[in-house]
Amino acid sequence: MSNEEKKEFEFIERPGSPNKRPQGSCPSSCPIKMWVLFEGKENARKFVLKEDDFKNLEEFLSADLDDFKSALRKHHPFLISSENEDITLFNESLKCLDPRTNLNSLDVGKDSDTTIIVRYPLSRLSIKVNLRFVNNRKEVCKIKHTTGSFNMLQVEAKSKFESLADCKLNDIYFEHQGEEIENAYHFELLVEKFKEEGKNELSLDLKVLIRNRKSFGDWKLEEVLKNVYNYKSSMLELVSDDFNLEDLPQLSPTLSDEKLNTIVEQLKVKESV
Repeated sequence: MSNEEKKEFEFIERPGSPNKRPQGSCPSSCPIKMWVLFEGKENARKFVLKEDDFKNLEEFLSADLDDFKSALRKHHPFLISSENEDITLFNESLKCLDPRTNLNSLDVGKDSDTTIIVRYPLSRLSIKVNLRFVNNRKEVCKIKHTTGSFNMLQVEAKSKFESLADCKLNDIYFEHQGEEIENAYHFELLVEKFKEEGKNELSLDLKVLIRNRKSFGDWKLEEVLKNVYNYKSSMLELVSDDFNLEDLPQLSPTLSDEKLNTIVEQLKVKESV
């Protein structure tokens, strides 16, 4: 990582300062340092809190993640219009961090490698999404327009469709009018394309897809029953032991080749939907 990519703020103790640390306490070179990854960016940036970020030494030593949010907003112009409650912090495992968490409990000393992921608003836009899955069942959700909108959409899809319960979150993606939306970048392009100036709401229709799973049109009936309708038994239980194809009544009148071809074409169209 180049020096240009790292933004560093140091705690500086001025001689004669009323906030001077007592003798024997943490030395003046002991900073609160961490790595900050703004969601959607590839590289993290080093962030070290400085004295000016706090009113006094006591606040500095007892700083929590809410204080950290305030410092972020102060030093990054794109966050100035956001409130602390609009910003969400995660650890590297994407576990949401409580803003009341004391910074010193996160291993943020001089040689710390602790990384905090920052999710923040991109606009005041409210996005209504109509989700459709394999059986054409529809669910509606509303999400905020943030750096984590795509992730929130994956979470919503998994929670609303029972057959996705065992899917990994990263395996869920979407389709809009034939265009695959596979990541946060794709979703942001979609939002920018369809949002209207002066309006704070956007409505999208998305089809839910799963990575590395064959097309639903290629599924056998037993797979549909198991994965969509959670049917646990074997297909053999659906068929009577004395079932005989010859016992079925004959079509009267029989279908012509032309009609059969028409039915086949209609089935192909349904398969592609």
